[in-house]
Amino acid sequence: MSKMKIEDIQKIVKKYSESDEYYFIYELSEDFNIRFSNNRVISNGINNSSYIVFSAIVDKKVGVSSTTDLSEKSLENCIKNAYNIARESSESEDYFPLPEKEIYYDKDKYDFNITHIFNDIESKILKLTKEQKESRLFGYINGGINTIIVSNSNGLFKENLIPRIDYSINIKDKDVKRSVWQGKLTSEYNEEDIDNLYRKLLLDFEKTKIRKDLKEGRYKVILSPSALSDMLIYMMIFMSAKSADEGRSPFTNMVGKKAFPEFINLYTDPLDKRIKILNFLLFSLTEINDTFDIGIALEKKDFIKDGVLKGLISSREYDKKMGYKNNSFSPSNLILKGSEDDFDSFIKDVDEAIYINNLWYIREVDPQTGLLTGLTRDGVYKIENGKFVHSLNNFRFNQSPIKILENTIKMSKSYVASPREFGENIASNIICPYVLVEDFNLSSVSKAI
Repeated sequence: MSKMKIEDIQKIVKKYSESDEYYFIYELSEDFNIRFSNNRVISNGINNSSYIVFSAIVDKKVGVSSTTDLSEKSLENCIKNAYNIARESSESEDYFPLPEKEIYYDKDKYDFNITHIFNDIESKILKLTKEQKESRLFGYINGGINTIIVSNSNGLFKENLIPRIDYSINIKDKDVKRSVWQGKLTSEYNEEDIDNLYRKLLLDFEKTKIRKDLKEGRYKVILSPSALSDMLIYMMIFMSAKSADEGRSPFTNMVGKKAFPEFINLYTDPLDKRIKILNFLLFSLTEINDTFDIGIALEKKDFIKDGVLKGLISSREYDKKMGYKNNSFSPSNLILKGSEDDFDSFIKDVDEAIYINNLWYIREVDPQTGLLTGLTRDGVYKIENGKFVHSLNNFRFNQSPIKILENTIKMSKSYVASPREFGENIASNIICPYVLVEDFNLSSVSKAI
């Protein structure tokens, strides 16, 4: 989107807005998707879309309206609709003046030719699906580049360009008794990504030829970055400072205390270059009402430092009311610092463990303890003396992400993770290691493949 276009939108907003304060979010997307099932491409295409969400604030009351039609008449209706909704709403208890003027244009440049990338990926997937003889290929590849802009009545203007490709590939045998998965989340297109993922799939598929059953119980497990990342996203959801203060969180009375092993360091850093993320606040995964903080700059913040819980997720209004200094706004990424070991070095000294590739159907059981339940999926293996020896049945688990960090005894280096449960969510920017965890509760056997 050209700068002139956003200036035209800003002029229209100023022309029709009657609000005390306002902000709007503009998103322009050019993306593609390829979905395949049972060795057939079932949907594909390139899409261009745009929309605006306009928030009006009148006497500390908020009204929100949106439109995908960027004509002046449609924008006028959207702005007036938000204003009228605000007038009829009740006053927000969490009101705080909008962020002050700050200007940021994203200067990053990306060689992201959507048509070329789409055609290249589609041809590779078509080739792979035709090659299958005794197996079935499933999955999706989504990608694109989003231009996201926030502007408010104080003159704040923030722009981010977010390129992203999300690979998710699953292979099953023809009898659907064996199944493995590989995924990748990246900000850059590499023509070798699909071939590399497919090679890893075939290696994992070989490991499933011998399967043995294992009973439920508490075991020492290795969680892949994919499995761990989904648990860490849920942990982020639990990290509301307000819910902790009200006794509704596993983090109640924990800030400032050493609750984890000394090598546990969990933080957010919008400048981390391993995957491009938003450097301003756009949304929250927690219950914190940060409506009035939209567009504010995100900073590097420690959540856990050397095993000590340093802060939680909050808003300017709540921090001011409570006198807090160390909290973070809702982050765009979460980074668990790992060791220097690659996976082979990490696993070689593991005498016995269960390897879990990824998780699904994760649901909250008890928010006060952070207890979650879910199922293992597409790759559970027995590890002995640093080697994969055979595959195992799947399990239901009952485990808290807080307990996972408490019980972690070893980590690899950190990788950009591909969370399976949250894979298509823009908030799914997790960088984390493989972890060896004691006392992981595999509560019952699952009949899923």
